[in-house]
Amino acid sequence: MGEISISFNAATGTYTMTRDGITQSFSPADRVATSSDADRRYIVGTPGSSEALTLIDTSYTSDLRTRYVGLGFWQSNTRSDTLQNTAFDVFVYGFPTDNAAVPRMGSAQYTTDVFGLTTQVGRDPLTFAGTGPTVFDFDRSTFTIDTNLQEYYFVTGAGVTGALSFRAAGTLNSGDGGFSGTFRYEGSLDPVAGQLSGRFYGPDAQEAGGVFTGDNGTGGTVVGGFTAANPAALDRNITLTDLDHNMGLFALGGEYSGLQLKDGTDDGTSEARLLTKGLFYYTDGRYAISGAGGPEVEFAATDRVDGSADAYTVYRKTVAGETIEMSLYKPNGPGEIELTYASFGEYARFKETADANEITRTFLSYGLETAPGILLGRTGSATYNGVAIGTAASGGGQQQLAVTGTSQFQIDFGTQAYGGWLRLQGADRVSGSTVDFGQFDLVAGTGLAQSEFLTGLTKAGSSVGDIYMRFFGPNGEEMAGSFGLISGGRVITGATAAVRD
Repeated sequence: MGEISISFNAATGTYTMTRDGITQSFSPADRVATSSDADRRYIVGTPGSSEALTLIDTSYTSDLRTRYVGLGFWQSNTRSDTLQNTAFDVFVYGFPTDNAAVPRMGSAQYTTDVFGLTTQVGRDPLTFAGTGPTVFDFDRSTFTIDTNLQEYYFVTGAGVTGALSFRAAGTLNSGDGGFSGTFRYEGSLDPVAGQLSGRFYGPDAQEAGGVFTGDNGTGGTVVGGFTAANPAALDRNITLTDLDHNMGLFALGGEYSGLQLKDGTDDGTSEARLLTKGLFYYTDGRYAISGAGGPEVEFAATDRVDGSADAYTVYRKTVAGETIEMSLYKPNGPGEIELTYASFGEYARFKETADANEITRTFLSYGLETAPGILLGRTGSATYNGVAIGTAASGGGQQQLAVTGTSQFQIDFGTQAYGGWLRLQGADRVSGSTVDFGQFDLVAGTGLAQSEFLTGLTKAGSSVGDIYMRFFGPNGEEMAGSFGLISGGRVITGATAAVRD
């Protein structure tokens, strides 16, 4: 993202643009007669070439209009026979906010307008535009952008339909009132990820703007810009530590099901699998869980078990002779690990019969997921350290065990590679005696485009199971997932969560 300078001569009404030593002026005489004050267009033509400047302060797809920041496009066309070469520069300009006036506490949600150009070798170029929210978390110095788009053929202007989106995330710069991060563009052409930078505008950071550029290494490129205005209170939760809005979360589960005999041993019919659940939170204190077959249970605030000093919030109820319990780890509670965007817990169902207890234990991992593609533009590496919980059972008269442990994940963002391990131990639920299961290594792999990965688990080089991990937080600050494996004749299922060092 290079530098473009723009100057305005109030006496003559002329804009002068400079880029890479090239200077071009646009006077009132060059203005397109049909252009409006909100969408000012200028064209300077010479034989075989043309220069066009567009300055806008209103959205192409909504009624958003800015006062302190504008979006501009400078297009240079040169023609040779049947060929046209086009240079298309996108920029923002305006009245930057002094660094001292940028908020450092709280949060705000801005309405954002995005515009840009995407190309792919052998395909017609497309422009795109869309509107959506930008959320600034000043407390944690992060931001996210989430917009749905419309595409238009660059030459004909015809529209393109489909699931088109622009997602971005990053961090706020403490020194200059700016921010930077990564983005992913999903359009009708191949996806593109890249870098984004911006800053606040207006005396009190009432507006923001920035530019982005990227390529996918196979001939696909994106260049564009955005403006944001009208800061307001959030309409969504941005952390698990401050839940002010209803929300539904996609939870992964490592599930164990089987029979526990009256002496605490397993009857040998244990099963384990990875699955998904829906976890719903309501501001009146209710939680609900749904599965593949639909709604399963709802816990009212009155089902909460008193124990506010514990690391878990526990809900319990009895329905038709079945005891149903949910224990959710408190992200900022007194537990072993402090979390902000991810968490984990256990959802258990117990039904007593004459000879045994029917038990299903599902170890959930959930939270506010990192948007797909956000990690593609990152570089460097990171280590995540965490904790694990679960259960272990088998046949042969062995006791069922409560599982705890630690986890570590190594991520190389530059190569999109991952690896890591789980170290697990079990405690007899009756006697308290312990078993050390040892270390289980992740099968190393690559591919973080969807901000998640599914991979195998090994012990001493032999395959024993699988683990499904996801990233959470605007910039992948945390990881959480669920696992299932068989080791030493025992079926082990559980969940883990980890924080980036």
